Amino acid sequence: MKSDPQPARLAREQIYDEEIAPLMTKIIAVSKAHEIPMVVSFQLDDRKGEGLCFCTTLILPDDAAPQLKAAGRIILDGFAAFAVRVS
Repeated sequence: MKSDPQPARLAREQIYDEEIAPLMTKIIAVSKAHEIPMVVSFQLDDRKGEGLCFCTTLILPDDAAPQLKAAGRIILDGFAAFAVRVS
């Protein structure tokens, strides 16, 4: 018995752009408006020759828990190219 072929997997970056980014826009706005600390990171596709692609948002007001600040540092330390902090 032959199985049906798997549907083509959408690129993670495309899924992020179409489905997650609009939600993140709202989440970031609420987090900033109410000063709710957050650390969010998504691993997207491996860009051939350029390495892994991530989308990361950090909102770390002064009263953010040390654990969140440490998590943010761990994530940012892994990015050699650049990082953007939203606060």
